[in-house]
Amino acid sequence: MIGRRAHRGFTLVELMGVITIIVILVGLSVPAFNGMLRSSRASLADGTLRSALVQARDAAMRSVDGGDAVCAFFFEPGGRAFMLVCREVGSIQGVDLDGIVERDVFVPDPAYEVQELPPGWFVSGLARANTIQGADDDQVGAWYATTRYAGDEVNWVFPETGFFDPAKADEGPKRQTFVVRFEARTGELAIANDGEVLIYAPSLELDRSRSPFNVAGGAYRPDRKSDHLRLVRQLLHAPASQVSPEELERLAGDTATDTVLARPVRELALYEIRDLARELRSERVAAFTGIDKRTGSLYSIGSVDDPTPTIDPELVSEVNRLLPRVAEIFSIDRYTGTGRRLAIAGGGS
Repeated sequence: MIGRRAHRGFTLVELMGVITIIVILVGLSVPAFNGMLRSSRASLADGTLRSALVQARDAAMRSVDGGDAVCAFFFEPGGRAFMLVCREVGSIQGVDLDGIVERDVFVPDPAYEVQELPPGWFVSGLARANTIQGADDDQVGAWYATTRYAGDEVNWVFPETGFFDPAKADEGPKRQTFVVRFEARTGELAIANDGEVLIYAPSLELDRSRSPFNVAGGAYRPDRKSDHLRLVRQLLHAPASQVSPEELERLAGDTATDTVLARPVRELALYEIRDLARELRSERVAAFTGIDKRTGSLYSIGSVDDPTPTIDPELVSEVNRLLPRVAEIFSIDRYTGTGRRLAIAGGGS
C-alpha cells in the first residue's frame, strides 16, 4: 500500500517574499515599457510628418496644370493633429490689413490620404518676425492675432483650424494655420512665394439652402458633391454674372467658414503636449494651468456656442521660449523638400 505524501502550504513569509519580488519586477518593467511605448509613438509621429511632406512634394512634381501643392496642418479640439496634401486650383481677391490682396486657393487632393499624428502629438510652425499683423481674433485678413502673439517677434504658431462654429457661414476669420509650399513640377520649396493662401476645408454643418450658397443656380453644394477640386475651380472661374466678387469672397474668401487662412513656413516643431506641459510646470509658468481637457491642448474654449480659442499671451511667450527644449525642430530643405532635423527632443536649444 502506497502512503500519501503530506503537502505543505506556503508560509506567510514565503508568500510575502514572492509578492515583493513580483512588485519589484513590475516596478522595473513598467518604466521600460512606457519608455518603449513613447519611443514607438515618437518614431510614428516623425515618420508620419515626413510622409506628409514627401506626399505634398510628390503632388507638386506631378502637377499638370502648373499649380503648386502644400502640406497643410490641422487640429480638431479633443482630437488629433493631422496633415492634408492640397493642390492649387486658382486665386481670389480679398482684403487684408493693408488693402486688396490676391490669395491662391488650395483644395485637399483626394489622391493622398490624411496623415494623422499619434494622440497628444502636435506640430507647430515658425512664424518669422513681422508676419503676424492681425488686430484681433475676428479681424478679416489677419493671420493669427496680435492679442495672443507679439507680431514683431518670432512665434511658434499652432493650427487654429477647429476653434469655430461650423454652423455659421462667416467664421473664416477664426480659422488659420500654416503650410509647407512646394513649387509645381520642380518640387522645390516655394521660397519666393510666401504670401497668405486659403485652404479649402468645408464645414458639413452649414445650412446651404440660403445666401450666400444659392449662387450659379444653386450649384455650389460641397455637401452634395465629392469632387471638391472641380467644384472650387469652377467657382473661382465662374463669370461675374453668376457669382459676384462679393459672393465669391463670402463663399471662398477669408470670411467664409469653409476656408482657412494660411501662410507658408520653413521650420516645424514636432512634440508631445505632455512633454511641453512638464517643461512649463518645471519652469513654474504662472499662466499655465494645465492641458485643457476639452481641447486636449493649451487652448481653452468658452463653450460650444462660443468656440473662440483663449490662450494667455504670457503663456504663448513662454511656449516660444521653451518649445525648442522638448521638440524636434525641422528645417525644410529647399531642394529636396525633406525635413532636416536641427534639434532632438530633450536636447534642443
